Amino acid sequence: WPPTVIDIGGGAGALSRAIVNRRKGVLATLVELPEVLQAARELYPAEREWTGIRTIAADFRSHAFNTNRRFGIVLLSNCLHAYGWDEACALLEKGIRLLAPGGVLLIHDYFPDRRGCHPHKGALYDLAMMLNTYNGMCHHASRVVGFLEGCGLPAVRVQDLKTDSSIILVGNQPGSLDGLDEHNIWIRRA
Repeated sequence: WPPTVIDIGGGAGALSRAIVNRRKGVLATLVELPEVLQAARELYPAEREWTGIRTIAADFRSHAFNTNRRFGIVLLSNCLHAYGWDEACALLEKGIRLLAPGGVLLIHDYFPDRRGCHPHKGALYDLAMMLNTYNGMCHHASRVVGFLEGCGLPAVRVQDLKTDSSIILVGNQPGSLDGLDEHNIWIRRA
């Protein structure tokens, strides 16, 4: 994948930081609400902790991106559950549009229809979203995968993690996910 990453709603940038530190030459863009980025700067005050990470203080849902800017990896980690199905689909479509040719969309979340070590966690998290958000919910991985395949994306893989959450990897070209397996990025065909 091209060595550019966009981390959508990435909090203090833990995933961006991990990717930048693991692969030389990677540049990450962290898109997060202004108040969250302010808190992140307090958690990571040293400028060296932000090496290779650019920030955009904005709400991803309404931020207008440069239409020529594309990313090798688009991260949507722990954010789909904060939204209802229609909003989640809009976020997925926006993420897909930001993918560079051969890029990968990585969705990490709790999916109630997946089986982790403790499958009840997805259902409990879904209940928490119902009680604590306007219309948030944990979406079923099968529904997300169906939506992505309906968008014409040729490569989709799902993997349950030991954390009881799962990841969905999506490639925008045939072969985008080739070489990604359990030995180098914890993936295998579901």
